[in-house]
Amino acid sequence: RHQTERDVVVLNGDDAYGRQWMTEAPSRVLPFGWKRGAAHMRGTDMVVRAGKRDARLIRTDQLSLLGRHNAMNALAAALAAQAAGVTLADIRCGMLRFQPLADRLEPVRTVRGVLYVNDTCATTPDGTIAAIKALRKDHRHIWLIAGGADKELEYREFAKVVSKHRPHLHVLLLPGDASLKIRRELLRARVHLHPVASVDDAVITASRRAVAGDAVVLSPGAASFNQFANEFERGKQFMKAVRLIRA
Repeated sequence: RHQTERDVVVLNGDDAYGRQWMTEAPSRVLPFGWKRGAAHMRGTDMVVRAGKRDARLIRTDQLSLLGRHNAMNALAAALAAQAAGVTLADIRCGMLRFQPLADRLEPVRTVRGVLYVNDTCATTPDGTIAAIKALRKDHRHIWLIAGGADKELEYREFAKVVSKHRPHLHVLLLPGDASLKIRRELLRARVHLHPVASVDDAVITASRRAVAGDAVVLSPGAASFNQFANEFERGKQFMKAVRLIRA
């Protein structure tokens, strides 16, 4: 609303709010989306409009970020960079060299074909749902370490997503009052749980049961204050336990 026609706004064309804002924006709108927009996907290729043609950037498997939502984030960033005058060659270079932020779907180690991922900053069920969707497509089974301290959040939708992916998703539930809520919702959804006493216990349990092609992810969907000073300490403990696994 406060832009002029000389300004640029980058909006998500797959999102209802984004589509509404497109009609209200007085500036030049650059939409991105999974199938259409100034930046979009063509198969596994990420493409951006350059003049009247689409230019290929990189493949999604070349992006070090995990998940469909991060591919969309990368397309939005590409449009913003392009609007600021960055060349397509430099945008490609930046996308290829970009490394994930620590504690956010951060690959830690692959042991005997099992990928271990630190997503300790997922302190809400929505964050954990995003992690499940990011990992499920490329892995046979997901061993999800979840639970912790309550932030007065609801876990009904989380339970629906977990139930949808059973029997390929196993939940290792940490102690905590949020875990009690998660347990209640998952039992209603008839999802099998593996109670664990600590992050160390969860990593040991998962490492004994996971096989090549699986992923083990710490994506708690809850706060950490019942066992740790903060979520970053929880992530450090997870990574320490993962590094102790014998190859």
